[in-house]
Amino acid sequence: IWHANKGEYDQVTNSYLNSNYDANYANPPYYRAQIYTDNNGNYAYQTIVPGKYPLIPGGNEYRPSHIHCKSSYLNNNEITTQIYFENDTSIPTDTWASNPNSANRIIPLELDEDNNYNGVFDITLNVSPSELENSFSVNENRLIQAIYPNPINKKTNIYLKKTNQKVTIEICNVSGQVIAKNEGIRNHTINIHELTKSKLKKGIYIVRLSNSQGLIDSKRIIIP
Repeated sequence: IWHANKGEYDQVTNSYLNSNYDANYANPPYYRAQIYTDNNGNYAYQTIVPGKYPLIPGGNEYRPSHIHCKSSYLNNNEITTQIYFENDTSIPTDTWASNPNSANRIIPLELDEDNNYNGVFDITLNVSPSELENSFSVNENRLIQAIYPNPINKKTNIYLKKTNQKVTIEICNVSGQVIAKNEGIRNHTINIHELTKSKLKKGIYIVRLSNSQGLIDSKRIIIP
């Protein structure tokens, strides 16, 4: 993952306009990272909303804010793409972002109660299940059958695979901090609001389950 600095990059002065971040444009030490998903394909990261830079040096047209993503499974089936954000005024004039093929790469951002923007970008790689490591156990290891409806409301339930084993349910924020935890659950249907005992702030969370055999499953939920 990599993207530009906050603010707009000025090539004439080699500086970022309206920015309180300092980075070298040619070799920026910030705003680039390599991350791995968990066993269920979930990933999350926190960064700034990227700034814009001129499409042509010295020009008045700016590329919209965007984040570059290069994804692969075991260094195969690599895909390189970009994430854009709804209501960016530079999208209509940008050759790449305005292309109809980019429609699914333009995502909405929701502001939570901590003034953080939250967005969801799903990446699907062209990988056959038969190519996955330990693919024979992928379906067997699922503890969560569904979480519905999602984005959640007072009627949202977690539907678990029917077993006699007790499970532990944790609700974590995107940074991995545990917000709520319940142990020794045997029910196959659990209401999320009853589980948390309190109202969660607007944003994106991860529901994580584990059992005595060490199996772990997780799914993303959205609090609108």
